Amino acid sequence: MNVQSDDEPRERSRGNGSYWLCCFGIILAVYILSSGPFWLLVDKKIISLGTPGYRAAAVVYSPLGYACDKTLLRKPLILYWHF
Repeated sequence: MNVQSDDEPRERSRGNGSYWLCCFGIILAVYILSSGPFWLLVDKKIISLGTPGYRAAAVVYSPLGYACDKTLLRKPLILYWHF
């Protein structure tokens, strides 16, 4: 029988904080990785610059453009987009 007495220390659960942090990290990674195929479609002229789809995606990915212009993420983002 596996009975735990009150004298033994109990394992602490990580709680919901680490779960939500992990979910946020996965969503952020998917967001950044989804920008590559979008810019590839724009470069191959599958998505034209004036279309509503381009304008909507430009709004969605504009924070990445700002991060590329103003932060230290410039080199990794450009390397990924030109990969």
